[in-house]
Amino acid sequence: MGCQPECGLFPPPETPALWLPLASNFREVNLARQLRDPRSILSLYRRLLAYRRRHPALQEGEYLPVSAGSPACYVYLRRFAGERSVLIALNFSSQEQQLDLSRLGIGNLVISTHLDREQHLPLEQLHLRADEGVIIELER
Repeated sequence: MGCQPECGLFPPPETPALWLPLASNFREVNLARQLRDPRSILSLYRRLLAYRRRHPALQEGEYLPVSAGSPACYVYLRRFAGERSVLIALNFSSQEQQLDLSRLGIGNLVISTHLDREQHLPLEQLHLRADEGVIIELER
């Protein structure tokens, strides 16, 4: 009796019905895989949240819209006294975009939504891939 569920006093609980059905690819797309993959959406969210926690400009800094020269892109700066300014550039189209943000100087690409590039880059030819967003720390 002691080895039975609920010590044999109650019937075993029924397996609850799932709210949504499991996806057909649940063995390939799951939390365990996302935890191991440095380019997963989980990794992206963790990096974005960690970056926001470390930078006051993203928490309480001043918001400044930036003209991107493309209606498909949304670009803005966040500034906070004594901290580096942070540039956010988002491409909402399914086409690549070239932006000229030379008036902002030079920056370091900190995070790309594709999680495959981090580099020092001039802003006069900021290349955004389709549906890409980037966070760039400005040097001046």
